[in-house]
Amino acid sequence: MGHFFQKSLCGRTFFAFMRWALLSCVLAFPAAAQPLSDVVAQHFEGEAPVTVVGPAGNPPIGVVMRDGKPVARFGSSHAILGTVGYSGRPVDVLVIVGNDGRVVAANLLAQEEPILTIGISSEALHAYVEGFAGADMSQPVSVLKREGSVPDGVSGATVSSGVIRDAILRTGRVLLEARAGPVEAKREPEPPRPWAGLIADGAVSMLSVSFADAREAMPGASTLPAGGGLFCEIAAAVLTDRAKAAQLLGADRFSRLEPQIGADDLLVLVAARGIYSVKGTAWKKTGMLERLELASGGRVVTPSAQNQIAVERLAADDAPEFREIMLLAIPPSSGIVRGDSVTLTLVVDKTGDGAAAPVRFSLPLDGEAAPKVAAAAEEPLWQENWHEATPQLVILAIMLTILFGVLYVSGPVVRRPRLYFWFRMAFLSVTLVWLGWIAGAQLSVVQLVAFINSLIGGFNWDVFLLAPLIFVLWAFIALGILFWGRGVYCGWLCPFGALQELIHKAGTRLGIKRIEVPWEIHERLWPIKYVALLAIIGLSLRDSGSAFRAAEIEPFKTAITLHFLRDWPFVAYAGALLAASLFIERAYCRYLCPLGAALAIPSKFKIFDWLIRRPQCGRECRVCAVTCTVQAIDPIGRINPDECIYCLKCQVNYHDVETCVPLKMRARRRAGAATAEFAPDSGQ
Repeated sequence: MGHFFQKSLCGRTFFAFMRWALLSCVLAFPAAAQPLSDVVAQHFEGEAPVTVVGPAGNPPIGVVMRDGKPVARFGSSHAILGTVGYSGRPVDVLVIVGNDGRVVAANLLAQEEPILTIGISSEALHAYVEGFAGADMSQPVSVLKREGSVPDGVSGATVSSGVIRDAILRTGRVLLEARAGPVEAKREPEPPRPWAGLIADGAVSMLSVSFADAREAMPGASTLPAGGGLFCEIAAAVLTDRAKAAQLLGADRFSRLEPQIGADDLLVLVAARGIYSVKGTAWKKTGMLERLELASGGRVVTPSAQNQIAVERLAADDAPEFREIMLLAIPPSSGIVRGDSVTLTLVVDKTGDGAAAPVRFSLPLDGEAAPKVAAAAEEPLWQENWHEATPQLVILAIMLTILFGVLYVSGPVVRRPRLYFWFRMAFLSVTLVWLGWIAGAQLSVVQLVAFINSLIGGFNWDVFLLAPLIFVLWAFIALGILFWGRGVYCGWLCPFGALQELIHKAGTRLGIKRIEVPWEIHERLWPIKYVALLAIIGLSLRDSGSAFRAAEIEPFKTAITLHFLRDWPFVAYAGALLAASLFIERAYCRYLCPLGAALAIPSKFKIFDWLIRRPQCGRECRVCAVTCTVQAIDPIGRINPDECIYCLKCQVNYHDVETCVPLKMRARRRAGAATAEFAPDSGQ
């Protein structure tokens, strides 16, 4: 059998591929790095001479000088932000930002992300990074995306290219902020101070209008009640820097709001309570917050609805219960200059027939401190990915709910062979086409290697949350293993497994005969995948790059993620495996898949065993053993839970009178008994 495998097309391709992988591991030496100042200077060739200074400081930022004046600033994303890829390996991008806030150039300096190294051309990767030139770092990310100022991700590596985009934009914002002076090193935010302290030191300004004040200002207002009480109370502040924003809103909450803020926007926090709403209801139609005005330097601005950002609550625990809290982000195009003193005015109108003219209550705000609030490139990348993946997550949730229901209560399906067949074919088709080819949610042993690396080098949830569909699938599998073992993924949710099975079914319809591997050979071949798993994990402990190259034993990236658009050795290897599946159903799953081996190990902790068998299985009947999708049933009828993919075919056979031999025998005995009962008495 081994000699035949070596001589076959599949065998020759496999061994050629493995030789290529081993050679790549040996020759993978990093190239010498070019000095950063030289790389920066190259982008200013052909213009007036420049002097490149730095990088220096904390964070390290360099300056490009011309005629003694700075014209741009630059920095390394890894030095400034410590950027890493999905595998946890460093990713370093040089970003140069001019005085106008636009990216002069971006260069990929180095990356140890094997996902990008293997199968992604160097030209495509560098073109993607260089495509950020011209992006305006002062704009919110939503604007950059809407205007198409940032390129789309790299096909086949959307998560990893998203990490690069995040590195470029965040580094660009740090460089943009450096225009106003040295950037302070990151430090832990101070805990929020008590509300009374914020009022006492002037961090928050208060305006309180009672009913008496309102009646005095609007004597003709018939709708104002008599007596005392609070008409409207406003707490407001100009957020001059991140420290003040963190004190009033909380550091985490402000970080979530930053993507909606332009780097040069004036930020005014407004919190209000009382019977008079500072927003009212007319703004929903007019698009203007007509009850508020901001004045600075003789210019008066009425905020628009697009300027407001809703805020859940204030950071101080003892702050009053304000019913309206918002952040007003006023762009510089409004004419208000940051740093000038700002006056917030409450406009009271239409409170009665006798108060036709609006009445204004003003609140001066301190805006003298030089503002240094720059929006982050975007919300944390994993949060952005989850927001963008909402429609896909809904579809996946529906798929998983249906699958859980069918596996948990399988009786109604397995008792109907035709229903089972078409349900399985339809589900596998959705798994292949939508989950695999469209959504790109193919699990891989690569993710296990990344997980192991993170445990060794410092665990970070943000890295694993970058791919929402992958994360949800792993979470579902962790639960499913307790119920059904590895089969919940291998049998139903693996796109490449689905492709093999659908090809085998098509081959059967075309008359291609199935090959049943002799049991003695079969049970000596399936441990190969465990050897592959141990080799990959062993390599990852020394060199994750080598482990990722060895993980190319998986054809998933070629056949599913990149849609066969790779170099011919990869395509030939994947094609050979699919050709083998025409004759041996799920041949790759049986003998070579390290991911299947990895899922089989925790499957030993499976709590339930819901696959029912008969005493005659393996003795009087071997139908299930012969027709098992992955040959997980031994000659005496026992199911090997480490190999079973929970396809439920044996359960269909169990209930099918036309297939199950014991049921056929039982039906014959019943028919014979009925014939004997109604037969004429031979003695009469």
